[in-house]
Amino acid sequence: MDRRKISLCFIVNCDYNSVGGAMTRFRAEVDYFSSKGYDVHVIYSSRGTEKSSRRGGVNYYNLRHIRYLQILYQTRLFFKCLKLHHYNPLLLFIAHEPISSIPASFLRLLGIHPKTILVMHGPMAIETYLRGHKKAAMVFSIVDQIAFSLAGKIVAVSEYERNYALSLKTNPGKIAIIRNGIEFPRLEAHSTFRQEMGIPQDRVTIGYIGSVAGYRGTEFLMKAFSIAKRTTEKPLALVLVFREELTERQKRRINEYTGSDQDVYISRPKRDVSPVLSTLDIYASHFSKEIDGIGYSIMEAMSSGLPVITGKDEITNRLLKDGFDASLVNKEDPNQIAVAIKKLAENPSLRHRIGNNAKKTALDEFSRAHMLALCEKEYLGEISH
Repeated sequence: MDRRKISLCFIVNCDYNSVGGAMTRFRAEVDYFSSKGYDVHVIYSSRGTEKSSRRGGVNYYNLRHIRYLQILYQTRLFFKCLKLHHYNPLLLFIAHEPISSIPASFLRLLGIHPKTILVMHGPMAIETYLRGHKKAAMVFSIVDQIAFSLAGKIVAVSEYERNYALSLKTNPGKIAIIRNGIEFPRLEAHSTFRQEMGIPQDRVTIGYIGSVAGYRGTEFLMKAFSIAKRTTEKPLALVLVFREELTERQKRRINEYTGSDQDVYISRPKRDVSPVLSTLDIYASHFSKEIDGIGYSIMEAMSSGLPVITGKDEITNRLLKDGFDASLVNKEDPNQIAVAIKKLAENPSLRHRIGNNAKKTALDEFSRAHMLALCEKEYLGEISH
């Protein structure tokens, strides 16, 4: 099939420059397909004032200030998809969130049969429910059901997303799993992050990068850190890099969990996590029972050669091996997490061995090149149907 005749339209109702695993994958797919000579279009929504443009062979369309007015956004997106499809019937729409996949799928109401793929990241319905907003979660769930039924194909980034789609009675035959791939961070031999944060050189650093939301289980890590400090003579430091700005309430809760410990260092959001990972000795994440599997930050940490402490669950147990490429603990158990911290902190050779194995696992299973090759095969397969 001639690549020059194939058009790919990537859609997301979010600022193109947003930080996070979903947007990192989104941009990686855009860059990959444009570099291989495909005709690539990007539709996104931004609060900024940038206009539609063509950069690096890619057409960017910004539906400015529309994402908070969903009906208007959906209408404008529908007509934008219609226009693009008119100019190239051999067009595949790839939406990276359920609500953005619906307008493209609705083209069939005009007798058009668009090719649509929905890339399924962490379900907003579940995350909203876990934040305590049950009515909003129900709305998201209804939107998801509509999107899943209309999409030609669903690409889930893990078994967690696939299981959610199946719980909404989605046809299992239209779901494929292609995990998020990572670009290996460029570690810095002399990172300035430790100095900027004021972390003493003798500290063994345990780090977390991600959301402060309760369902991520960071409170169990903070409690475990306080326990570990009391049970080891090794000087420790906990480094927390949150993707959101902390509210006063969240700051108070962190102080409650850590006892206002002076060895807890909290950083602002980072687009480039390489300086942070270069500073860490241990990475720890995903200790809540609410969410299964390993996240993007864990894969990044593993690719950096860091030993990872994370919670056991059905998905994680299939991907990682306790004592070989990770330290697996019972979820929501600060005492067991503390034991794992103490064991790794006191044994540099063990950290080195598990970290090396983790890096090999990441290279074999979680590389971005592997993910993009699978995406290309899946997307072209959908076009050829």
